[in-house]
Amino acid sequence: MYRLSVCVLALICAFPGHASADIVTLHASKDNTIYSESDDRSNGAGQYFFSGRNSTGNYRRALLAFDIAAAVPAGSTIDSVVLELYVSRTSSGVSGVDLFRVLTGWGEGTSVAAGNEGGGAIATDGDATWRYPFYNIEDPKAAPFWNTLGGDFAAIASAGTGVGGIGFYTWGSNPSIVADVQAWLDVPQSNFGWVLIGDEGPFRSTKRFSSRTSFGGGGARR
Repeated sequence: MYRLSVCVLALICAFPGHASADIVTLHASKDNTIYSESDDRSNGAGQYFFSGRNSTGNYRRALLAFDIAAAVPAGSTIDSVVLELYVSRTSSGVSGVDLFRVLTGWGEGTSVAAGNEGGGAIATDGDATWRYPFYNIEDPKAAPFWNTLGGDFAAIASAGTGVGGIGFYTWGSNPSIVADVQAWLDVPQSNFGWVLIGDEGPFRSTKRFSSRTSFGGGGARR
């Protein structure tokens, strides 16, 4: 089959009252990019999101979330979790990209960046930015701040993988990523998703991923 959404979470779950585990595939419910050089840049409705450090030394971090409770029955046990993303553009070799559990709610607005989308767009109401989890276009200073610029997230990564050229990449199952998803199922109000953080040391480490609004984007998979 062809899968046009390229931001996919595959779960193996033991449902209550079932003798065997089932596989559930979820597409992202929201995603966004935040840009370190600006308090008011975002890309909530763009076709891509970004992670890493660009050629001028500025950082990009991607936020993504999945509505676990809407797809998995309450009381289920999560046995395995695999995240799959598609890299559509890169300017460097292989570098590590890690997932960290986000600790604060954040938004996906209607901003759409121009061109290759690497510079972002002016944030719209509810967009996450480097300073604000929910941007307020009428009065930015009235919006709550992240506790830490660049997002509030766990100190230890839940999963990581090396990302190189164009293609599909997976963040494989381990106890930490399974614990994240199980907690989001058990306590849905704690589900703020992950932040995707690339190698922020060297310049030109940025990876561009196809977002949930990218229709194919080179990522149609059989």
